[in-house]
Amino acid sequence: MSDLRTTSNGDIAITNNNLTLVTAEDEVKQRLEQRLKTFRGEWFLNVEIGLPYLTDIMQKNINVGVVEGIFKTHITATPGVLEIMEFNLTYVSNTRELDLRFTARSTTGEVTVEVTT
Repeated sequence: MSDLRTTSNGDIAITNNNLTLVTAEDEVKQRLEQRLKTFRGEWFLNVEIGLPYLTDIMQKNINVGVVEGIFKTHITATPGVLEIMEFNLTYVSNTRELDLRFTARSTTGEVTVEVTT
């Protein structure tokens, strides 16, 4: 199965007036990026999709272990992901900035993803 390729800001990519498809490891990476950038309640057709950024992640005094668990659960539930090989989460509580970098083994190879909020 192939997905439409998106740009870094989430828009559908158009090349020479044509939609382009993303395949192989780029497909898994794109799925991970989209999944991890979606806030729960953001998509009106299914408000359960997304991560609980507003309720559990971007709070003043978070439990980093719980937040790591939330991210790891969403990463491993992504189609094509077999396991997380590396995982690094940095959270600055006074600015509520979160940096996540991980490498996962997928059905098509290794993928590395970085997410900053």
